[in-house]
Amino acid sequence: MKKAVLTLGLFLMFNANVSAQPFVGKEFRLTESSANVEATLAFDAQEHRVYGFSGVNRYFGSYQWEKNELRLGPLASTMMAGPPEAMEFEADYLKKLHSVTSYQLQGDRLILKTPEGDLVFQLETPKS
Repeated sequence: MKKAVLTLGLFLMFNANVSAQPFVGKEFRLTESSANVEATLAFDAQEHRVYGFSGVNRYFGSYQWEKNELRLGPLASTMMAGPPEAMEFEADYLKKLHSVTSYQLQGDRLILKTPEGDLVFQLETPKS
């Protein structure tokens, strides 16, 4: 009986934490890119993983979330080459993701705060 109550308590605690993360289970697209390159960002709460497309390569890593604080990383990516401007954008984008300190949600927009400036994402509409 104690085991069942403990298991239920842990399940409820984990699910409460997941549901409190309003960005989890959603995919976002970066709204501005200096190289006109698309980039995406998504969160998997069960694995505490972040993943997406950074302009040329796919990336993935871990995240830590608490209230309005958010930390991403370490991040890894595939190693494909692309046009120089896209590669430069990608290196800068991944560097900024690694330095995220907090976030804000404004409607369908996710704003990641970094010392180098904000990254603004728009919620992707599910494809049917």
